[in-house]
Amino acid sequence: MARSEVSVLGEVLNAIHTLNDILAERANTGTFTRDMETRLALAEQAIGSILERNRSLVDLFHSKASEVYRLSGKTGASRTTNLLKEEGGQATHDMEMLVALVMADLRIGETRMYHAMERNPADIQRRLDGAKAKVDEHRELLKNLPSVEGLESHAQKCVTEMSLWERNVSARGVRKETAKLASIELSDVEVPIQADESSTMDRYVFWKDEAGDTKIYMLSNGDSHE
Repeated sequence: MARSEVSVLGEVLNAIHTLNDILAERANTGTFTRDMETRLALAEQAIGSILERNRSLVDLFHSKASEVYRLSGKTGASRTTNLLKEEGGQATHDMEMLVALVMADLRIGETRMYHAMERNPADIQRRLDGAKAKVDEHRELLKNLPSVEGLESHAQKCVTEMSLWERNVSARGVRKETAKLASIELSDVEVPIQADESSTMDRYVFWKDEAGDTKIYMLSNGDSHE
């Protein structure tokens, strides 16, 4: 892994550790301190900026994948194989980090909700609406991650579309290089079910008390809305 990637990974891990510590401290004390607010802002900035960076990297690979999917035969096999050999491993790393960043970003949203509950109840609805929109955005993002396994299958399909002469004589090298893709052992990135199928925001219940003040309760994983 390049030095720059190690630095980015370290920054992500540090931000996630900070976020986990903030949530643990809040659960223990039931309140937000000024120090927690400062650390939350720094973690949010780090996670947000690197998330956008990785989204752009994944989008770029997605565009390249879309291009080779439109090709067939010798050209398709050659271009797809080269894409996977040259960029498949890094793209998988970028997608894995993107999934981790999405999960962290959702936790940032939950933490901001806790903060609004305590410090600014009037802002809860705006926070909730934004969190729901972000969940939908992230779900769509993760649903459309490029498939390296799909690209490998496409490369193999392109080989079968080559003529007998190409497979065994004029483009035999392309066939052999495509066959070597199996040794790279690229796999699609697994998406956590909570990021893909459910919204953490569904666990909030709101009501107004007799004084008209907004109250909020977050259901635990074992609770229901009923």
